[in-house]
Amino acid sequence: MPDSDGKWQPDPIVDAFPEEWLEFDGNTPRLKRHYRKNQPQPFKVNALGNADAHGLPGWFIPGSFRFCLNRGVFHDSSVRSDLTKLSSLSTEGRSSATTVLTLSTLRYLLEKAGDLPPWAKKMLGFTDNRQDASLQAGHFNDFIQILLLRGALLATIMDQPGDVLTDDVLTQKVYEHL
Repeated sequence: MPDSDGKWQPDPIVDAFPEEWLEFDGNTPRLKRHYRKNQPQPFKVNALGNADAHGLPGWFIPGSFRFCLNRGVFHDSSVRSDLTKLSSLSTEGRSSATTVLTLSTLRYLLEKAGDLPPWAKKMLGFTDNRQDASLQAGHFNDFIQILLLRGALLATIMDQPGDVLTDDVLTQKVYEHL
C-alpha cells in the first residue's frame, strides 16, 4: 500500500491492527504469534517497481491480503481468494456501489476541490441500457430525498435555541427547513 502521507502507523498496536490479531499480556497488547509473519513491512519503491531508498514510501503485507491498512477492514483466513477480498465493490449491488461512489465524489467536490469554480463541480454517470438508467434514476431520487431530509433534520437541530428539540415541534421545523 502506498503511504506517502504516513497515514498508517504500526504503533499504537491496538489502533493499527484488527482486534482479531491481538492478544494481551496483562494490559500490554501484542500480535498473536501466527499473525506476526503477516504484519506490514515498510518499504520504498521507485516508479519502475524496484526497491529504492529514495522512492515512494509504503507498506508490504507478506502472504495473502489480510486487512486494509487504509480502512481497517479485516479478512479472516477462511476467505482464500485475494480477488474475492478485493472485489467487494464490484460484488455490491449497483445501487449501493453508486451511492458510495456518489457520496465520495460529492465529498471531494465540496471539501477538497476548492480551486475548481462552482460551474465545474459536476458528476456525470453512464449506463448501457434503459432499464439500468431507470433503476439508477429511481435510486438517485431516493438518495437525494434522504440527503435533503437528513440535511433539514440537522439544520433543525442546529437552529433550535438551547439545543433542545421536542417532538411536538420537530416535524414543523423540519418541514420549514425543507
